[in-house]
Amino acid sequence: MKVKHIILKAALFVFLSILTGACSTSALTAEVPKQISSEPIEAPPTQTSSTLIEGSPTTETDNVIPAEVQRVPDQPLSNQGPWWIFSTTDGLFAINPDGSGLTQFYHEPINFPHIFRIITAPRSGYIAYLTGIDFYNTTLRVNEFPGHTLVVEMPLTSEKSEPGSDSMPGDLEVEAVRAMTHVPSMAFSPDGRYLAFMGAIEGLTSDLYLFSLENYETTQLTDGPSQAYQPVWSPDGKYVVNTGVSTFGVGAGYSMDGIWAARADDSEVVTLYDPSGSGSESVVGWVDNQTFIVHSWNPDCGPNNLRTFNIETKESNEVWSESFQSVAFDPSNAVAVLSSNVEECSPNRGAGIYLVPTDGRAPLRILEDTGSQITWTPGANLFLASTEFGILAIDSKGQFINLDRPQGADPFPAVAPGSKDLAWPGNSLWIGPLLGSIDHPPQEIFTEPVYTVAWDPSGQYVLFFADSGLYTAQQPDFVPILIAENLNNRNGFSGWVMP
Repeated sequence: MKVKHIILKAALFVFLSILTGACSTSALTAEVPKQISSEPIEAPPTQTSSTLIEGSPTTETDNVIPAEVQRVPDQPLSNQGPWWIFSTTDGLFAINPDGSGLTQFYHEPINFPHIFRIITAPRSGYIAYLTGIDFYNTTLRVNEFPGHTLVVEMPLTSEKSEPGSDSMPGDLEVEAVRAMTHVPSMAFSPDGRYLAFMGAIEGLTSDLYLFSLENYETTQLTDGPSQAYQPVWSPDGKYVVNTGVSTFGVGAGYSMDGIWAARADDSEVVTLYDPSGSGSESVVGWVDNQTFIVHSWNPDCGPNNLRTFNIETKESNEVWSESFQSVAFDPSNAVAVLSSNVEECSPNRGAGIYLVPTDGRAPLRILEDTGSQITWTPGANLFLASTEFGILAIDSKGQFINLDRPQGADPFPAVAPGSKDLAWPGNSLWIGPLLGSIDHPPQEIFTEPVYTVAWDPSGQYVLFFADSGLYTAQQPDFVPILIAENLNNRNGFSGWVMP
């Protein structure tokens, strides 16, 4: 069914009024690089330049100020934080939000697949990352800020579990390393005091371990024949949910063995349910301290069977039975937004973007169209969805507006905490307001292609990478300032370490 252009000025005014009264000051969650692995993944977004809002053409600023006009402050790395961490072809660096204090703290390149296993703690100033070469010498490293002190360097394989030169996919030792490097394998506790990680330290398969960031002690939480992966903490830090496989396969799904919840105090491991028949089980988020939301996957139609599961009662409630393309979850309101599949993969619901409550209410179709990708942005408390008509901003009640995406911009912008300003990377860098974009379209502040962009947690600074180097720009004028040349972050990591 063809979509009607339903965003009228009156509806837009109502939506903007609601959003204006609900601005969030929560920190922007750093975006993790796309994973390239055999793990089932969602379809990538499709770039389009269509729009549902008329009369909002993209304009270019005639007064783009050259980066050389200003310089970053001559200051060391801050003791207070936060610190922006990013990878290059030379290693790992840290920098202050204003672009000062550029410091390299790891001096070797981190390549595939280890580049996708870099995470930052929600607080306490820690970063954890894996190093190694291909399938060999996989090592866990943890640094503490502000001193970027190396607090642990731990090999994750033993002499028995290290792959040999003749090891092949399907062998225990290779599958164990894949559980550490090719799929999610580390997670900091919500309070930042512990790191859950996978390793084949005591046996031939990957098991769940806990590293204390207070006393630097390591505890093994699980021990079994399957390859454990995907550690996910409950919001209260009581449980670490993890999944297990016998093999990760070669693209048609995993051979699932089980899903468990290990108590962080090492007192019990609870078997949750039998996932056999599914090609993957992915935990999306948490409804409460005991209830998580999870979906299955199959090679024919992809993600499907979105449901909640309670660890203590083992009660499961289905919230979306059919397959879908992409899903994102708002933990504050316990609602998901997903884009459905079509035809034989979704025969009853039909194509569309749906609001899916987790409290038993029926899903609500927001738009009769299929978005290829949906993401949740904590900095704005909004879902962003790509559609053939443009990029939508959707609130947790299902109300939406179309964003004024500049021509040549990437599908999704970075959203500033607090102000909700949008930074659009792509063929240039544009910055504009989320609200009132009809009268105030995004302004081009930088004329080179930009491929990485991030707001600092205060929403005052935007840091970005171009082929010519690393830059920063500050509210309200956003004059680009060159920080350093010859830094390459393409396909790399960036994220904030919080004090």
